[in-house]
Amino acid sequence: MKSIKEKNKVSLIIPCYNGAAFLPQCFQCILNQSYHNIELIIVNDGSTDASEQIIQQHQRAVTERGYEFIYVKKENGGAASAVNDGLNCVTGQYLMLYDVDDILMRDAVKAKADFLDQHPEYGLARSNGYYVRSKNPGQNSYLFVTKRNEKRREHIFEDLVLGRTNNWTGTYMVRTELFFKCIRGRSIYVSPWGQNLQILLPVAYLYRAGFIDRPLMRYVDHGNSVSKTQDPQRELKLFCGFEENRIEIIRRMEMPEEEKERYIAQIRGLYLHIKLQSVCCHGNQEQMRHYHAQLKERGLLKMTDRLCYWLSRTTVTRKLYHSAGFCLKMARCMYLKAEGKVLRHDPLY
Repeated sequence: MKSIKEKNKVSLIIPCYNGAAFLPQCFQCILNQSYHNIELIIVNDGSTDASEQIIQQHQRAVTERGYEFIYVKKENGGAASAVNDGLNCVTGQYLMLYDVDDILMRDAVKAKADFLDQHPEYGLARSNGYYVRSKNPGQNSYLFVTKRNEKRREHIFEDLVLGRTNNWTGTYMVRTELFFKCIRGRSIYVSPWGQNLQILLPVAYLYRAGFIDRPLMRYVDHGNSVSKTQDPQRELKLFCGFEENRIEIIRRMEMPEEEKERYIAQIRGLYLHIKLQSVCCHGNQEQMRHYHAQLKERGLLKMTDRLCYWLSRTTVTRKLYHSAGFCLKMARCMYLKAEGKVLRHDPLY
């Protein structure tokens, strides 16, 4: 018996760069979805592995499932550029991004689409999910959202800007019409430092977000994130990139100038904390003094900043401090919850 398609179509954009190892699982997740009206848009961003062959091998299964299948092949330009090519193909009422190496639960699309169907006053829907290790992706590690206040919050723009909630693609769905009203020319700001916030922030600024308290995806950590890097300058470069990405998105949005400046100042302050924690972890005395002085000058020094700074000034105390794990936790867990997938990809992504 043929499935009856739901009224509203969900456009699912998947940017793919050398994702051959993950594509079979990705397609299996899509084919297992309980929602029937899906427009699958796969953008091959100049892959040099077997991605194209695997995508083409699955085309028939996708169309037989009743989904629309759109394949775009382009020269490599980064994930944000690939998303823009996908946006040009979107015809669905709802929009989701999906990272090729993550795992979507069976109701990941349906639960969010149903929520938006039933709550027209909301501009986007988000769900819970699990953080898992690539060595054992079937074993759930911990939930993304556990605090009651975070679950209840509907105005999440500031939380996204300041890293107080995650922006992982598989947990969000936005209304396409509202999103295209918020951006110019059906395209997002192309940045090598991520693309998730370019989709979410314009909608979250104007509209409420509903939360579905069900884990509907697994975010897979492959162990090559910034939290694992041993190169302090690369780490600092990543943080600077994340900072400028947030600021540029704010600058391009339609909002009062004084409000823009307020958010930009908050972002600058946030990343001064992050950079101080990072250089303290690596013991760069000159940079430690620089970021400590910047925070002090702006009146932003926190007790954790002072503790990290003073305990990292000598080799002995720094080793003790690092062995306790405090520095790593503060720099990468407290401040980096919202950077999402870009943390574990090559800097291009």
